[in-house]
Amino acid sequence: MRILYIVKTLPFQYKGGIQTHTWKLSQKMLERGHEVSILCGGSLKRGFKKYELEGRSILELPYLPGRKFPFLKKISEEVFFNWAAARWLQTNQNSFDLVHLQGRSGLGIYGFNSRISLPIFHTFHGLISVERKMNTLNEKLSIEDKFHVRIFSSWEKKSLEKSNGIIAVSQKMKSDLRTLNKNLSERASIIPNGIEPFEVEEQDQPNENNLLFVARLEKLKGIYPLLEAMLLVKNDLRLFIIGEGSQKAEMEAFLKENALSDKVFLLGSKNEKEVFAQIQKSRALILPSFHETQGIVLMEANICKKPVLASNIPGINEVVKDGFNGLLFEAGNAKDMAAKIDQLFSDQQLSESLGKNGFQWVQEQFSWDKIADLTELNYQQHLQHA
Repeated sequence: MRILYIVKTLPFQYKGGIQTHTWKLSQKMLERGHEVSILCGGSLKRGFKKYELEGRSILELPYLPGRKFPFLKKISEEVFFNWAAARWLQTNQNSFDLVHLQGRSGLGIYGFNSRISLPIFHTFHGLISVERKMNTLNEKLSIEDKFHVRIFSSWEKKSLEKSNGIIAVSQKMKSDLRTLNKNLSERASIIPNGIEPFEVEEQDQPNENNLLFVARLEKLKGIYPLLEAMLLVKNDLRLFIIGEGSQKAEMEAFLKENALSDKVFLLGSKNEKEVFAQIQKSRALILPSFHETQGIVLMEANICKKPVLASNIPGINEVVKDGFNGLLFEAGNAKDMAAKIDQLFSDQQLSESLGKNGFQWVQEQFSWDKIADLTELNYQQHLQHA
């Protein structure tokens, strides 16, 4: 099959779950003999650019960047890319057998009355309405956010109605989809994100006093309860934080005000190799989010035989089994979080057991070969009825 994936950015441009998912899945499809192309965003100045990268045909599509509209940056960035993608696909659709949308990338085919006859598959990694609500933690949405939610919620609804195949990355994600379409048919399948071991250079012995957080620096990710928990932990440990986001300045101020600068270290953004190296240097990884559809970084830690600490919420508790491959705590509860951190850092045997269990668990449940098999089968089943 000639498969076209649409994703606005690739993992070497921006490290995120959707980017990693698309790249790894496309790799496995290549190994199965399919022709794979990826349509992504490109430079307006350079124009359309096509090149080969590790067997994939990369199609960089120029679009008007959001920075040209500072007061509508978030919405314009996605709208302009989707508009460009819809126009391009309408003209070039005969070059492919199916198109697979990732997240909100490509939804413009439903928003700009594009005449696309290709079979369309759509993997949902999140819903714009849920993301915006959780990002603000129920604070009042800005005017831009309101427009953003209205436009893309409409397009997401159309995708649920019209796409040949709907894929949710977790049971939590499928449950969220039912808020937009209560009558999801057999077109909706659950195919999670995958994981595989990542080879890094041999490291020194892990520092048993290091705890690692890897995520965007946003309220949604539970960063402030985590910092409050660091004021309560009894063990002598250090927290390393990888990521960038809107809350960075506020976090730096919090660390200074609470004398945490010698216990909590902001490392900024890191590439995939650096993230895995930091995981291997650490005792455990923590993800105190208020909302997740799955939590790929938890799987990344487990594949490195590291235990995880995380919020006991839907999505995460599909990946982390409390007391088996990690410890769960109440989301937003700094006291409970601190207690679980102390429990793990006080018990070396527990830590090693959870890490070993996690390694076996993710290999069995979330290998990329298994994910690719499920996706290929999904294509075949729906194409038979297209």
